[in-house]
Amino acid sequence: MFSYSIIQKLFLPLLLSLFSISITAQSVGFKAFCSEIKNSDAYYYGMASSEENMRIAENNALGQLLNQIAVHVSSSFEHNISETDKKLSESVSKILKTYSTASLRNVDSKKDFYKGKSFVIRFIKKSVVSKIFEKRKELAYELFQNAIEFEGNSNHGDALKYYYYSVILMNSIPEQNVVFNKTNLKSEVPKRINSILHNIKFSLITSKKVSAKERVVTYAISVNGKPTSNLQFSFWEGNNFIDVEAKDGAANIDLLGGSVNFDKLDVRIEYAYYSNRREIKEVSELWDLVVRPKFDNDFQIKIKKKDIVSVDKKTRQFDVEDKTSKTLNEVIKSSRFTLNLNNKASCEIVEEIGKEAITYLELLEREDKNKLKEFLVGDTYLIKKSNDLMKYNRVKIMDETIYANLNKTASGFEIRKVKVLNKYNSLNKQTTEYLILDFDENGKIYDVNFGITESLYDEFVERAKFGNDWGNREIIIKFIEKYRTAYLARDIEVLDKIFAEDALIIIGRVLKTNKNNDAVSYVKLNEEQPDFEQIKYTKTEYLIKQRRIFKSREDIFLGFSKFGIHRKNDTTGIYGVSLRQGYESTGYSDEGYLFLLIDFNRDNPQIYVRSWQPQEWDAKSLLGLSNFRINK
Repeated sequence: MFSYSIIQKLFLPLLLSLFSISITAQSVGFKAFCSEIKNSDAYYYGMASSEENMRIAENNALGQLLNQIAVHVSSSFEHNISETDKKLSESVSKILKTYSTASLRNVDSKKDFYKGKSFVIRFIKKSVVSKIFEKRKELAYELFQNAIEFEGNSNHGDALKYYYYSVILMNSIPEQNVVFNKTNLKSEVPKRINSILHNIKFSLITSKKVSAKERVVTYAISVNGKPTSNLQFSFWEGNNFIDVEAKDGAANIDLLGGSVNFDKLDVRIEYAYYSNRREIKEVSELWDLVVRPKFDNDFQIKIKKKDIVSVDKKTRQFDVEDKTSKTLNEVIKSSRFTLNLNNKASCEIVEEIGKEAITYLELLEREDKNKLKEFLVGDTYLIKKSNDLMKYNRVKIMDETIYANLNKTASGFEIRKVKVLNKYNSLNKQTTEYLILDFDENGKIYDVNFGITESLYDEFVERAKFGNDWGNREIIIKFIEKYRTAYLARDIEVLDKIFAEDALIIIGRVLKTNKNNDAVSYVKLNEEQPDFEQIKYTKTEYLIKQRRIFKSREDIFLGFSKFGIHRKNDTTGIYGVSLRQGYESTGYSDEGYLFLLIDFNRDNPQIYVRSWQPQEWDAKSLLGLSNFRINK
């Protein structure tokens, strides 16, 4: 290990010689200024020149400055840097280069252009060098606060992810204790990660042997006694770890082959989220440079029938008063399923809708494409969509007895929700999903989509009570469910319309576009936010890439870590929808932020703005309601 004095002897003479060589060709005033900075011993500095352009000179000067700082802070990073054959100062320099954008606001510069050549000196007082780390602390604290919010909502998967990313960021700060807003993040964040991991409980609800080569087991999953709304884990099936996504306090696991006869499962809770690291640029850049701490995340859970526990099966589908009312509930049976419908819509054709639904589900379960085509005769849209859902998601209906709500919608009725298990083999992933079936006023099925989680749906219902605007929020929810299903069913036509420049009518199963006619104006609120033309360019590139991925990838999965519906206070009927989405496909993953601006002040609600910002995290850069003015 090099000591500070040895590193200083090795690096500073080289930097000073480069400095003296570059300074000879500069103007007298600039040369005098550089000499003053150099001789004061109060600054770290870097100087560079370029015959091409000023930007190259600026970047090279910043690199030299960071090398000087690296020499100074190397000893503080000794325990935070991952194993490497390179010198400590070189690794520190790489870490410091991840600060080379907005974080280096305290770095001053002076420029000169002399005899066709660009010169730059960048410098910072040694007494304030610690300030360049404040922006990184702020981001680590922001992730910590987001994780606390997720944990409070029982979204333990995203809570663990952002706690861990906060740890990665902290290991790029040369301080033993990282304190921000009077919180010692170095001690508090690991404590919270361990609190979640050590208080996870798996309770076996059912263990059902489907055949000699297949078993489906269901677990209730809680953390600190509360059902988890989202938790990522994997189980060992004999050859690989298979990823599973727990939702609404439960997870279904499909065991095949030799694992059918297991009496226990080895389970590993996800907390590092390697595949999602690009969501935050700094985390991605630091991933291989800093120490990534390990936490005890291994479990062993039982699978024997004698270990099945009694779990309160009361679900949110049925209110207490509904259970005692024979007039609101309808039971439809077939040879395969029993459908218990809670007729919250007071629908007079509930039996017809129930029979339509149960027939569709049976054909979907059997993957009987010919019979499905006969049943949906003439409906080429739904025939293709149903086939794509089976082909790309391997849909398995989980329950023989299905409890669901029958709700009134803007376009007819819906059955919400039918629990299914989707499988993505090349991703080693299984997810529990909800099918939402849509029917017209005559009870004919006309669409099917994957729904949002039950806990999130309930949250939007509660918020609608205060704004008395459930009708608008329900339309938004159904649109977002259609948007997500477009990825899972690889429906590029839907995405083409969603990301079009014209206004998008969102009621009905087939999306339509209208001319925008400059209904809204974009307002850039700060320098971090993109120009509107940049957003359009990004969307165009995104769709080109998406078409290629749809054709070439074996498996594709899309999920949301954040989904918010916001009403514009100063304009009636205007809503903003913000989505933080995570995307996985065979050999590729991505993160991004989608914002929609929706106008309900018309017979057909329309989306005027759809902005897509891939791999963007900084809140100042993200677009929202305040970025747009309604032109009326």
